[in-house]
Parts: sequence; structure tokens; C-alpha cells
Amino acid sequence: MPTNPDLFSKFKNPTQIKVSTFRKVVHSATNKVGSMSKKDLGTNVVENANAAVGVMTFGATIAVAAGSTAAFAAAMTGPAAGVALGVVGIALAAKAMYSNREAAHTAITPYMFSLIDDAPPKALPSDKPALEKLGGAALSLITDGQAQVSQGHGKLASAETAFNTFLRNYGELTRWHKRYKTDRQPGNKLLVVQNEQKRQDLIATAEKQGGAIFEYMRRLVHFGNYLQVFEFFGKVLKADTAAWSESAAFGGYLTNVKEIRKTLAKFVEQVDADSALYDEAAR
Repeated sequence: MPTNPDLFSKFKNPTQIKVSTFRKVVHSATNKVGSMSKKDLGTNVVENANAAVGVMTFGATIAVAAGSTAAFAAAMTGPAAGVALGVVGIALAAKAMYSNREAAHTAITPYMFSLIDDAPPKALPSDKPALEKLGGAALSLITDGQAQVSQGHGKLASAETAFNTFLRNYGELTRWHKRYKTDRQPGNKLLVVQNEQKRQDLIATAEKQGGAIFEYMRRLVHFGNYLQVFEFFGKVLKADTAAWSESAAFGGYLTNVKEIRKTLAKFVEQVDADSALYDEAAR
């Protein structure tokens, strides 16, 4: 899957969300997704009026670490025991720990692979103070993980349910687009135009903080961080600033990660197509 760093990337830094991903950026979004092959974008579409794209099933079905949330939570209790002391060292990383979980996620996210896009992460800094801060952020998520991951799986599944509801609502609202695309009838053309503001409003609401898109992206980013934080912490401790691979970061979950990106890309492709159809109908 070719790199597509702008697809959902803004949701990795919610404080900088200023403009909707999908509203008023039809052509630029189309160009981004257009660089992908049809095979890459080819997820199963639910062919009925109540679904825009195939429903998301990641949060509802993924097993956390070794097939068990409990196993992952237990592993969180002593992550440093098997890690060799490196240039930074556990003590220094612990000293730099964050008291705020959201701040820890914000600090570490640019250096992590993501579930919502395939942009490569930033290279680790070479200076010791910066590594200490990243080590502190990683250790914060690890030590906080026992409480968070035991709840996080349910939170991710809940956010995913809300996102799927949004997809169904979007599919229902754009049923006229499907009909007009097929028959080019004047009545369906008029309905496409008349429902455009509702479509725009639905997306805008979903992208706001607390909305279905915003919260699902946030949960995916955080969950992705938890999946790879152990490997990341090891790199920091050893001052291993070399690039690492998604395979090393996600292990056996990489297939799931790629599938969720494809489904998200399919949604953007659908929104672009609906926007283009509206442009045509409104002329």
C-alpha cells in the first residue's frame, strides 16, 4: 500500500484540527486516494442503502496481546524486567514520566506507526534528553496500561460501534447519489442537491471532538500506541535511533492494521465520489 500520509493523519494531533478532512477538499482528497491501486482500496462494500462502506470490525474482534486482554494487562505490570539497560536507562526514563496520559500519547505518537495511516514515523532523536522524554512517555503508557487496556478494548469497540452508526447514516443520506449515479434521473439529481447540506453537516459533526469520526480515530491512534509501546520502549532504552518496521512494531497484528487502513481509505474514496456527483448535479 503506497504511503498516503495525509489521509487521516490530522487526527493524530487533535489540537491542530482546524478544517474538515472531507468538506470542501474534494479534489485534493481524491488525488491522495487516487495514488492507491484499486486492489489496495478494494474492501468489501455492503451493497444496501444503509452502508457507505464495509463496517468496521477491528475493535469488536481484535484480541489484545496473546489473545487475551487479561494477558496484556498482566504484561503491563512488569515491562522493564526483561529489557537490558541502555544509554538512557530505566531510571532516567522513569524520572521523565508523564502524569497526564493524553500528554504521553501526544509526545509519543509522532514516533509511532499508526492504525489510521501508513505514514512512516519520525526518526528517534539522537540527543539523550529528548530520548529520556520519549522514554518517559512510553513508560507512562506502559505503567498506566494495566488500568487502561483492561478498559480500552471496550472503549475502542464502543467508538467503533458509533462510527459504524455514522457509516449507516451516511449511506442512508447518500442513497440518492447511488440512484442518480445509475439512472441520471432529474428527480434523483434534485435530491442529491437538496440533501448536500445535510451530508456536509453529518460529516462536520462526526469530525468534531466527541463525534464518531474524531473519537474513533482517537481510539485507534491510542490503541496502536499501546500495541507497539513495548518495542518502542526497548528502542529508546538502547538508544536505537535506526528506522524500524511496521512488522517489528505490530507483529501479528499488522494484517489487521492494514485492513483497517484500507477500509478508511475506501470511505474517503466514497465521500470523494459523492462530492464529485454533487458537483455534477449542481451545475
